[in-house]
Parts: sequence; structure tokens; C-alpha cells
Amino acid sequence: MKVNNFPFGELLKSSWEWTIKNKILWIIAFFAGGGSYFLNMSFSRKDFESMQNVIPNMQKVQDNVTGLWVNSGAIYFVVGLILVFGLLFFLLGLAMRASLIMSNKQLSLNQDCKFWNLVKAGFSYFPRLLLMSVLWTIPNLILLALALVSVFNIDSIVMGIIFICTIFVGVLFNIYVGLLRHNAYCFAILENNTAWNSIMNAAKLLNKNFWVLVVAALIQIGLGIAIGVGLLLVLIAVAIPFVILGGLLMFAIGSAGILVPLLFGSIVVVAVLAALRGGTSFFFNAFLTNVYWEIKK
Repeated sequence: MKVNNFPFGELLKSSWEWTIKNKILWIIAFFAGGGSYFLNMSFSRKDFESMQNVIPNMQKVQDNVTGLWVNSGAIYFVVGLILVFGLLFFLLGLAMRASLIMSNKQLSLNQDCKFWNLVKAGFSYFPRLLLMSVLWTIPNLILLALALVSVFNIDSIVMGIIFICTIFVGVLFNIYVGLLRHNAYCFAILENNTAWNSIMNAAKLLNKNFWVLVVAALIQIGLGIAIGVGLLLVLIAVAIPFVILGGLLMFAIGSAGILVPLLFGSIVVVAVLAALRGGTSFFFNAFLTNVYWEIKK
């Protein structure tokens, strides 16, 4: 399908309508992820001067970190706990992605989306999505091994070439997987394909509609940047009243007065971030699913 004739605007509109009308599904979308946004960050000369002022104090930081390693048992426990929670959230995210795609199907058929039924359906597809993740992770592990071997022997010209080629291939591979990932999920859930067949069918669909999916990805990135800028403005607006209140309380009762607005301000910020993550995740998931249906016609 040609990019010029593709109804991106209509798909964005319908995805937005689904998002606004089904806020309860933002909870599922929050855990599914996929609605990440990007913040543009710029550095001025003053920023670099501030960084230079910090450098002389890095030795103190290093000494403190070295002291922490004395109690290595606690460090290992904390690191292990973080890794376990990270793995659990990743696995939960896969199941919730399946739930979101199922919700898109029900919404397209004007059916009611029952929260717990969607969660249950998502977990039923979890093994398939996990296997798919493993399948496209294996090439990355191979490329990582080659990169590590070559970087430790970087003095050799051949190894240097291998390292550069490995990085180049790795970037291209992950861009390609990023373009087909959602369609592979759709094949597995909406078409009930096996993990391998889902990947193969998604690859065929991508090859036939490459530029459409590239533009869809660029739209997602562009909207993500816009959302990130909007988020920054919203957080500034939310923070101003709490900063003013904190200043007044600190002036009235001392430094302890800033604790109350700081606590409530943190709660509001976390709530705003959670809602934004859920809403954007649902919107982008719906948009990509609608794109899948359109190119599959």
C-alpha cells in the first residue's frame, strides 16, 4: 500500500476516540508500556561549567561508593531485587500487551471491554509472546558476543572491522524488529498464529508495506516528543503551587514546613505520570493495531 493513500489521519482519530472513551483500560496499558515519550534536552555553557564544578567532588562520591561495597551482601540483595522486579514487570508487560490488542478487537466490533476478561485473555497468550521475544533476542545475544570478543581485541584491524559491522548490523536488526514487533503480536493474538509463524507473517507484511510502517513509527516518535514537551509544561504548572506553598510554610514554621507540600506534590506528579503512561500506551497500541488491520486488507 502506498504511503500517500494511507489513512493515517483517520486511524489516529479513531485511536484517540477509543482512548478517551475507555480510560479504565489505561490501567492495563500502564503495565503494557509501549507509550514512551521523549524529552528534548539541551545544554548551555553554564550547564557544562556546573558539571566541571562537580568533577572535583567525584572523589568523595567514589569513596562513599567504595564504603558501600564493604557491605556487599546488602548491595547484591538490592541489585537482585531490582532485577527480579524488572523481569516481573517485563513479563507482565507482555501479557498486558496481549490484553490491549484483544481490547482493540472488541472495540472495533463495538463490544463491551470487560477488564478482568481482558487480563485473563492476555495471560493466555503470554507463552506465545514470550517465545517470540526469545526468538528475536537470540540474534542480539550473538551480536553482543561478537561485539565483546572484537572490542577486547580491538588492536587487530580485522577485529575492529568486525566490531563496526556488528554494531551496524545490530542497529539495523533492532530497527527491523521494532517495525514488525507489533504486527507479530497481532498475528499471534488476532490470527492465532504460532510464535514463529507470527514473526514470519509480520516480516512478509513489513516487506510489502515497509514505508507505511516507517511513517507510522515516525508518527509515533513525533507524537511521543510532543507529549514529552507537553508533560514538561504540565509538571511545571503542577509544581508551581506546591513550590509557593512550600516557601510560605517554610517561612512560617521553618524547614519542616516544606515536607507536606513536597509529599502531596510528589503524589500528584506520580499520578500525572502514571495516567500519561497509561493513556499514551493505549493510544499508540490502538494506532498500531489499526495500521495492522489497514495494511492487511
